[in-house]
Amino acid sequence: MDRPASFLLKLLYCLTVLGAGLLVGLSSWAGVRLSLSASPVALVLALGPLLFMAIALHRVYLVVRGPGTLDAPRAAGIPSALRSFGIALIYLGAVAALLNFASKPLMSMLVKGPGGAGFALALVGIWVMLAAGLGLFGVLLFEYSRLLAFEAQRRDTPTDERRSIPAAMLVPARRR
Repeated sequence: MDRPASFLLKLLYCLTVLGAGLLVGLSSWAGVRLSLSASPVALVLALGPLLFMAIALHRVYLVVRGPGTLDAPRAAGIPSALRSFGIALIYLGAVAALLNFASKPLMSMLVKGPGGAGFALALVGIWVMLAAGLGLFGVLLFEYSRLLAFEAQRRDTPTDERRSIPAAMLVPARRR
């Protein structure tokens, strides 16, 4: 492939997908336990988030196992712009997630005494948490750009079914 993914991109991609999958899957675990006691039909509704978690874990496994899993063919125009924007959002989401872990100790060091510090801390925490969600949006844009690049490559490559069939095996066309 013409556009290989860097190790940092693979790492942040996996962490973003794993974080979203575990968040959705494990948050539904209480719903699964409640639905088991309530009704077997309610269990079907609770299986969706667990399926999402399984798909996310499988995607992380594929990226870790295969070295070229996130590579894409070179494409110009919208796919290239979406790829760059998606990668930027993945990086921004990773930085925001790191800031989310460090925001409370940093804010408590910076803000001393009573006042509006509690409100400022809560507001900064909310904005940083929302910015961390940009990583998942970046993953979606990145994957969409890869899909567009593969489709453009397939559309640009001429396919001739006769190339793969030996000449001796070709059936002559009938004349009417």
